[in-house]
Amino acid sequence: MTHPEIAQRICRSTDRITEWRRHLHRHPELSHQEKETAAFVVRTLESLGIRQITTGVGGYGVVAEIDSGRPGKMVGIRADMDALPIQEEVVCDFTSENPGVMHSCGHDAHTAMLLGAAEVLKEMADRGEFPGKIRLIFQPAEEKMNAEGKSGGRLMVEQGVLEGLSMVMGQHVSPAVEVGKISFQRGCITAASDSFELVVRGRASHGAQPHLGVDSITIAAAIIQGVQQIVSRAVSPMESGLITIGSIHGGTAGNIIAEEVRMRGTIRSFTPEVRDTLLTEFRRVTTGIAEALRGTVDHGLLEGYPAGSNDIAITDLAEETVRAALGDAAINPPIGPGAGAEDFAFMSREVPGTFLRLGVKSPEWEKPFNAHTPLFRIDERCLPVGATALVAVAVEYLRRNS
Repeated sequence: MTHPEIAQRICRSTDRITEWRRHLHRHPELSHQEKETAAFVVRTLESLGIRQITTGVGGYGVVAEIDSGRPGKMVGIRADMDALPIQEEVVCDFTSENPGVMHSCGHDAHTAMLLGAAEVLKEMADRGEFPGKIRLIFQPAEEKMNAEGKSGGRLMVEQGVLEGLSMVMGQHVSPAVEVGKISFQRGCITAASDSFELVVRGRASHGAQPHLGVDSITIAAAIIQGVQQIVSRAVSPMESGLITIGSIHGGTAGNIIAEEVRMRGTIRSFTPEVRDTLLTEFRRVTTGIAEALRGTVDHGLLEGYPAGSNDIAITDLAEETVRAALGDAAINPPIGPGAGAEDFAFMSREVPGTFLRLGVKSPEWEKPFNAHTPLFRIDERCLPVGATALVAVAVEYLRRNS
């Protein structure tokens, strides 16, 4: 098949891909709980004639391989499967039937598009239309790490999902991009994300006798002000990063000097050097302020996802291929790196790859429906576009590099 013929073939499966997406949307499952989602993926792959399937990878992850029967390299295509703890407020024929759980980040669409891609790739492989192999990676637990601080992507990498791959690719729905278009970003695309919990400790006393205590709330307030200066004064103005304190709890009554305050937040960065600077300065500044004000602070720092980076040559190939398959109108200008984090970065830091941003905003909508909100929605006309990109880019890479 030529790339335009791939697009035409995917279009004939649009109704099926849409129904898969709607089934998954009706039955969302949280991170590390994707048992039925994984079972649905396995049943669907088997119905497509795909037999080389491994389950239980990185939790409920599913890995399948399509062998063309011709010698060549192997590429991986990844889609995530988990949902979020959000009560859906969108009323439609396929509203979530799991109270308090919603596919509010498009992972239902990611999974359905990879299933649609699998159908066409299997047909092409049976006809020997490309060399090498393709590994389909249905990943659990992108949204939340387990008790050991590991996400599904990291667990799958540790369990060997990348072995033998020459390239890995994925995509994510983008409410900022109009449906029918895909945005390609060279180099850094997502931020590293680390989380923290600080316990500021002072000494309790009566609110009318502050000199007899050590006010943990005052210390916490100074820490909040202090950490906001780390990015502006310890990081080059040519670089970027952020520190956000999103939760603070302390005190029991208005006339008591609080003995303890707990704060939680996130640290984001785009390079390993800035990441190291922010973490080092964060410890130094928070400790120094607490000690200067006669208190102490305990640090709980949890390493999160690394920054994601797209290989330039592979991204060039991806854009050229999508242009050939879907035309110039499908190419959206780069929208720059985002401060959001994605555990696809665990894969792309080990194997060269690219991560596409798939437009899902309907031109009829006055504003986008953003991810991680109860009103999130996509224009389902994105589904054949994304599935076409997965097939065409994977096949073109194998044709050029095997």
